[in-house]
Amino acid sequence: MVLADKAYRMGSQDMGPVDSIQIKRFEDPVLAGLGIEKLLGEGIKTKKTDDILRVSAMHDMSPTLETVQSMINASKRLEKRELSSDELERLYAKRTAGQIWSSGYVCMGSHPKVKRPNKIYGCLEYADALLPLIRMRGIPAAHVRTGCHSSVYLMHEGIWHCADPTSPIRKRESEYRNIIRVDPDTIKFMSSLVAYGVAGVGVDSADIKINDVADYDRYSKSRADQQTRFFH
Repeated sequence: MVLADKAYRMGSQDMGPVDSIQIKRFEDPVLAGLGIEKLLGEGIKTKKTDDILRVSAMHDMSPTLETVQSMINASKRLEKRELSSDELERLYAKRTAGQIWSSGYVCMGSHPKVKRPNKIYGCLEYADALLPLIRMRGIPAAHVRTGCHSSVYLMHEGIWHCADPTSPIRKRESEYRNIIRVDPDTIKFMSSLVAYGVAGVGVDSADIKINDVADYDRYSKSRADQQTRFFH
């Protein structure tokens, strides 16, 4: 199994009972190492602009998973707009969270620079759009990129969860449609993925160096070689 795919699967399903784990107990440098202040702060693309404040005001300020799911539901109402390659060149991974919300759409489409999976599906902009809203509720949150897929990892009541607007969870695995607990071993595994270049973790997509369409497969274009090095 390709490492990036394995990371996504592990980050998107309940791996069993999860203890209440505080950030300070993590020795892993990837998520815990970012620090509470950074995971609650602003990135280049996730500043609390007027557009973000406007969207935030439409939702409860309670720091609960119910509130997070409500904001995810709102993000799924953003239009999935199919753009030309020229439009993707101009817009993809260049917009802030506020600009995404104010535009009313996320970027999708095919581009010759995108090798895997040959099309942009919008997950990166969904993640960036959600991050400032989640942090405004006092919930630490990170942009996590595994292979060609982005999602949001957030810590709620000492437990890491994966929030992903593009990947509905089976009801029997979680009471929320797009949020699921992440096993501590998965968090440790993520550190290895980052070390071998098939995952990135930061405050937003700019922090993990995805700033245009040419960066789309930054964490996947050498996956075969990276997988070999990881297992040997």
